[in-house]
Amino acid sequence: MVVLATDLDGTFVGGDPSDKKELYELIEANRHKITLIYVTGRSMQSIRRLEHIPKADYYISDVGTMVWKGTELFKEVQEKIDARWSEDHEKRAKEMMDGVPGVGLQPSAGGRRVAFDYIEHELETSVWDLGKMFQEAGFNPIISHRKYLDVLPHGVSKGPTLKSLLEHITADTSKLITAGDTLNDLSMFHYSTSLASATSILVGNADKEVREALKEVPNIHRAERAGAGAILDVLKHRL
Repeated sequence: MVVLATDLDGTFVGGDPSDKKELYELIEANRHKITLIYVTGRSMQSIRRLEHIPKADYYISDVGTMVWKGTELFKEVQEKIDARWSEDHEKRAKEMMDGVPGVGLQPSAGGRRVAFDYIEHELETSVWDLGKMFQEAGFNPIISHRKYLDVLPHGVSKGPTLKSLLEHITADTSKLITAGDTLNDLSMFHYSTSLASATSILVGNADKEVREALKEVPNIHRAERAGAGAILDVLKHRL
């Protein structure tokens, strides 16, 4: 059983429309051969608005802080994440950015995290310095798309959550395919590249920051094609 664990924006829902159509049709025709997992920064509510994509078997939403089997929380993994987050964590993270120029709270963000937007040219310090401040305070900061700063529980992100999920469902990780395009996919790539037979797809339209972060990492499939086309090329050969 192939396990396809993929980011959404810029990846599974990115690229040429004809590639997306072919990829989605290929998946639907081979559902008995594929475990499909969406690993995304989106909330479940936001994912559900993407009606044109195949339904996944599992969903890792909110940058790795929420895990779902269909429409129900996958409790075995979710409880471990919940144990690392509290109202006090949320309050402290918000207070740390209160009044900081160029940083705004995303009030609609869900999951066990606090999410901020930032405007780079309005910051009085670099966003990497802000990230370091959160790290020193015991959080896991994730910077992506040159405009998002997600503050997660310590030790939680896409990669560790995917690893925990696959262990619980006893998936064959030798048949794992991961795909992503930004820095919030970095931990997922670090996990999949640690597995000898997994395939890690850095799509052709990936951000330069994640390309730079992975330039010395072996076992990365650096695709030329964007988004869905990059996944399609690999999946055709793995089925």
